[in-house]
Amino acid sequence: MAPDRLHDQTGGFGRPSPSMEISSMKFIKPFRGAPKSEAFPREYKAGDECPPELERAARAAGALAPEKKPTTKNKSDD
Repeated sequence: MAPDRLHDQTGGFGRPSPSMEISSMKFIKPFRGAPKSEAFPREYKAGDECPPELERAARAAGALAPEKKPTTKNKSDD
């Protein structure tokens, strides 16, 4: 495959595109979903890593822990 055809999953030439997120989210309850590389859904159990392409659906279903907002420390808090 020509390098110019790699744009669908990478930023071209093997570099991840900025829109691709690396997920390290873990399921907190069972979830069923079909990852991008599979034709049929599979069962995930609590503790399994969530594929990035399923993160939005899993979060909507309550199968992922709520996102933690980064906290910033104000100078007035010292």
